[in-house]
Amino acid sequence: MSYHEYQARIGKDISTVISDLQCQPVLFFGSGMSKRYFGAPSWTELLRHLAEENPLIDKDYAYYAQSCSSQPQIGKVFSDFYREWAWSTGKNRFPKQLFDEATPADLFLKTAIAQHFDERTPKELSDLPDESLAKEIGLLAEIKPHAVITTNYDTFLETVFPDHEVIVGQNALRGMPFTIGEIYKIHGCVTEPNEIVITSDPTP
Repeated sequence: MSYHEYQARIGKDISTVISDLQCQPVLFFGSGMSKRYFGAPSWTELLRHLAEENPLIDKDYAYYAQSCSSQPQIGKVFSDFYREWAWSTGKNRFPKQLFDEATPADLFLKTAIAQHFDERTPKELSDLPDESLAKEIGLLAEIKPHAVITTNYDTFLETVFPDHEVIVGQNALRGMPFTIGEIYKIHGCVTEPNEIVITSDPTP
């Protein structure tokens, strides 16, 4: 079976299910969505960028990949470097309100991540660099999904589905039925950096 035949068969199956159930689908999007349409980084690429941006991180990303058992652990290590940088030579790169004793230590790293994605995310579908991809996204928008679930930090899906309400946070889905017309951002969002999931405590 060719790829086009596979696409046609899957497309027909999905149409049949939606028609039989008389409902719209719940869509899930991971980082591949943003990477495809505007070149957003994967988790590893993001960590590499964060390592290159901070002058206090003086070893290559590979060193931390070898030293840590997971990407969230690397994020925890980097959050310490970002806090140190923010309180020294990097102070002018962060919002003044972060320099408060009540600010969580990892919010400097999360703010840097939010800034990185915000600078790269298209604000309008017409800003997409590839015309064929813009047409593809237009077709996606016509689906009008029941709800959308995503682990992405950026606001691209809000542009694709502008009528959907955004719910941010890891607890968004617990004990809660999917409401029609909502985007569940379970790993946080650039609009709420404190909710971004990027760190974990090192394993003893």
